[in-house]
Amino acid sequence: RAYRVPSIHPDAFSVVLDRYKNIEYNGNTISGLLLTSLNNTVEVKISNHSGYTQPYSYQLETLTGQLLPNSEGTFVIPSYSSHDLIFEAIQDTLSYTEINLIIYPKHHSYAEKSLSWKILGVYQAGDINSSNTLSVLDIILIVSHILGNENLNNTQLEIADSNLDQIIDILDVITLVNLILNA
Repeated sequence: RAYRVPSIHPDAFSVVLDRYKNIEYNGNTISGLLLTSLNNTVEVKISNHSGYTQPYSYQLETLTGQLLPNSEGTFVIPSYSSHDLIFEAIQDTLSYTEINLIIYPKHHSYAEKSLSWKILGVYQAGDINSSNTLSVLDIILIVSHILGNENLNNTQLEIADSNLDQIIDILDVITLVNLILNA
């Protein structure tokens, strides 16, 4: 007679950092997150792959910079489910921050995962030319990119996505025009 074992690995879990990508910064390419004024949160998805409901503990530590506050906590994830941790930036000025996140199942601390990454933020959404003001020049850059006359780097593409749909199109131009007119 077969008996289903809930999980051979009660400590099995994964951690996924949303929007992690290569970013152009001061002439260099770094891997990390880019935060904008419209999208200034860090989202981390923790998935419990074990057959048991597990309490998890985490500790978020800022290594350099002050973009995110240090925090720690505990939460419970049912078996084969996920939980999103969301951290919001505490300042709205452009800065560079290095973060370390330690997470582990509370009863299986040997399975600790430590993740470190860089965050660039907070950029003004739509300020493609980094002039610190939204202007017609930013609109021209987006339109030129849409028409294929201008290639934007990864950082500029992230900043140009004013409506946060992961596509640079006329809707971003309309959103940018509205941001300029309402400023």
